[in-house]
Amino acid sequence: QFENSQAFKQAKDVSALLPVLNETLAEFDKHLSVSKIESQSGKHRRTAKPYEPWFAKLERKNFGFNHVEILPGNVGILAFWGFSNVTEQSKQKVHALMTLLDGVDSLIIDLRENGGGEAAMVQLISSYFLDQRTHLNSFYSRDTGKTSEYWTVP
Repeated sequence: QFENSQAFKQAKDVSALLPVLNETLAEFDKHLSVSKIESQSGKHRRTAKPYEPWFAKLERKNFGFNHVEILPGNVGILAFWGFSNVTEQSKQKVHALMTLLDGVDSLIIDLRENGGGEAAMVQLISSYFLDQRTHLNSFYSRDTGKTSEYWTVP
C-alpha cells in the first residue's frame, strides 16, 4: 500500500528513502525509526542521527511534559507527549504541575502527540483526579502468565 505513494516513488536512493520511511513509521508508532550504517574502511558510521531510547528522551525532555498554561476563564491546559518512568524527579515534576493547575475551574489534557510510555506514570497522574481507588488497566504477560493491575492511589 505505501509502496504506491508518491513520496516513496520519488526516493531515488536509500538516503532519500529514510526520511520518508521514518515519517510513515512515526504515524503508526513513534518508537520506531530506521537508519543506515555504511561501512567505510572497515569502520561503521551512521548517516542518520543516533537512536535515543524512548525513556531516556522522555527524561531529558522534561519527562514528556511540553506545555502547561492557564487560559483566560481559569482553564488549564496540560500537554505531554509521553509517559516517563516514575522516579523521584518525575514525581516532583508531576506534583509541581498539578499544584500549579490545582485552582483551575476546568482542565484540558492534551494527548494528541502522546506516544505512550510507562503505565506507572499514567497511574500517578490519574491519582490526582480520582478520589477513590479506581482500576485503570491490566496487562497480561504471556511470558510469565501473570497479570499486572494498575489502580489509582488516593
